[in-house]
Amino acid sequence: MSVDLENRYPHTFAIQLGADVIDSITGFGGVVTASSNYLTGCDRYSVLPRELKDGHPQDAHYLEEYRLTYQQHQDGEVVLATATSDSQAIQFAFDNGEYVKDLVTGFVGIVVVRTATLRSDNRYAVVNPNPKNMKDDREWLYFDEAQLQRTKQNQKVELNPITSGKPGGPPVVEAPRH
Repeated sequence: MSVDLENRYPHTFAIQLGADVIDSITGFGGVVTASSNYLTGCDRYSVLPRELKDGHPQDAHYLEEYRLTYQQHQDGEVVLATATSDSQAIQFAFDNGEYVKDLVTGFVGIVVVRTATLRSDNRYAVVNPNPKNMKDDREWLYFDEAQLQRTKQNQKVELNPITSGKPGGPPVVEAPRH
């Protein structure tokens, strides 16, 4: 299995993998372990608490970018996370909206989320473009980048540009309050 390295789709996340962040709404905090870019235009981050609970790691929670703050030593203040000149673009083999095929099972679908992780691997959430019933269109299947190939050259699903201030994504399960 090989990925087409000629056609890469860079995306610069405002918050870098490994950053210590705090949810400005709930106070939930931890380390960014994954960054996801959605077809709808929003970026979400997986935040894993540093503290153990009963001797075990706690669950990570995905949070919208606009909710996260991080320590930036400008007069000792916590400021809203923003892209910086040292932010590096993540190179994705597939763009949101592209048709892809799983080389293992033959499943064909549309990329709806691109995720980069601390391990430097990219994963994709893919949906069935022709669901048989209403339940199918909400089921996302996840694939490693090396397991996918492009199926329809120059064919992408495009959404209308987002005009609101905050692009949407799937429903958010609230992080615990601290």
